[in-house]
Amino acid sequence: MLSRHELLRFLHSLISHSDNMIRDTLLFSLLLTTGCRISEITELKVSDINFEDEMITILKKKKK
Repeated sequence: MLSRHELLRFLHSLISHSDNMIRDTLLFSLLLTTGCRISEITELKVSDINFEDEMITILKKKKK
């Protein structure tokens, strides 16, 4: 688990060096808050996201 200091350093680096800050912060936020693997997140489609219930459906995951 990242310490608060490490998380802030990472976010600062992300903001300072990212070519696409919106994409990168969204990707990092999803990784951090969902516990998903990067391959699971990169395969998501808009239809997998239920904005009303604030839920994401992940159909392909490593563990069943």
